[in-house]
Amino acid sequence: MLAERLYEPEPISKFGIILVSEPVKIPNKLKILAKPDSITDFEVGDIAVTYKYSDYEMTHNINGKQETIIRLKYSDCLAKETV
Repeated sequence: MLAERLYEPEPISKFGIILVSEPVKIPNKLKILAKPDSITDFEVGDIAVTYKYSDYEMTHNINGKQETIIRLKYSDCLAKETV
């Protein structure tokens, strides 16, 4: 499966000032971008709860832009987060 990293929401003061300059990663939650047809437990757009160090981050050159995509094994997924 291919996934992207999730970040904690940036804290904003009551005056509208952003207090943190760098976003904080959520280490064990990933949003699924693509999956094979054989996996029926997850759908595209679901949030997967995984082991902390189970993701494998790869950098690709797509249309002249460097983008980071995370490869995720189905066996490393623990649960699906429901909102």
